[in-house]
Formats: sequence, structure tokens, C-alpha cells
Amino acid sequence: MSINSIDRRSQSTRDAIGRAFLKLGGMRDFDRLKVDELVREAGVARSTFYAHYRGLDDYLARSFAEMLAGFARRERSQAILPVRDILAHVAAAGEGAGRLAADRRFPAMMIEGERALRRVASERLACRPALSEIERRTLATVIAAGFLSMLRDWLEHGRVVSADELARRFEVVETKLFRI
Repeated sequence: MSINSIDRRSQSTRDAIGRAFLKLGGMRDFDRLKVDELVREAGVARSTFYAHYRGLDDYLARSFAEMLAGFARRERSQAILPVRDILAHVAAAGEGAGRLAADRRFPAMMIEGERALRRVASERLACRPALSEIERRTLATVIAAGFLSMLRDWLEHGRVVSADELARRFEVVETKLFRI
């Protein structure tokens, strides 16, 4: 068996679990979701789930980070972070996104998301030779943490502005950072 077929199987398993999570999570509070329900809906064995994740908390944190990194991989603009795509996705999730933000596991998800976005921002800042390594890491941290803080605030306060408006506000801040 080749590495590619193993990777495809792993990705297929992760995708099935993700679809099951979205379906089940859309119907109830996330705190009440159990691994047994998730694997049953995904059509995978419990042992398969645990071969990929330490538990539901680990699944949520890692899948959130993978989702954010996935948006960044697909983004083709010059933006340091794909904030418009991420915000559009969160807006489309509606109340499900709000329930997830209220979940006890959301802080751990944000930590993993920040790590993923810091890597993305650092890679995109690498094309700016005027920045030293420490300046690039610092800016990547500020940009990733700043965006996720704005996202959390937006979710916690009922998304009172549109996703486009929040993206515009973030882009203004990002632009000002590079004038320093």
C-alpha cells in the first residue's frame, strides 16, 4: 500500500468525521455531542477516530486549525491572512458558529487556530526581505492573534456588522501595521 493511498484514506476519514460533526452539531449544543454519535454518523470505527484524535476536544481544536489553514492554502490574493473567506464561512454557518464560540472548548480551538494562522502569516511575510526573522514572527503573531480576537468578539457580540465590514476593518488595521 502506498503512502498516497494511506493519506487519501486518512483524509477521507477526516472528511467523513467533519461532515458528521457539521450535521450533528447543527442539531444540538456541541457540549452534548459524544464521540460514539460522531463515529456512527461518520461511518467509521471508534478506534479509527482515536487513531487520528485524542478525543473530541482534540478533534475540534485540530479541525478548526486545519480549516483555517485550508482557507489560506486556497487564497490567491496578496492578503497575509484569508480573512474574507474565513469570515464568509463563519457567517454562512449562522447560529452554529455562535454555539461553537460559546462551547467550553472554543478557547483551545482558538489556540490551535492561532498557531495555524501564525504559520500562514509567517510564510506570506517571508516574501518581504526587509523584515528580519524576529520581525516576521512578531508580525505574524500580532496579525493572527488580532484577527482571531476580532473574530471571537464578533461572534460573542452577535455579529452586529457584516462579514465584509469586519474584513474591511481588519484590512485597515493590517495596512496600518505595515506603515510602522
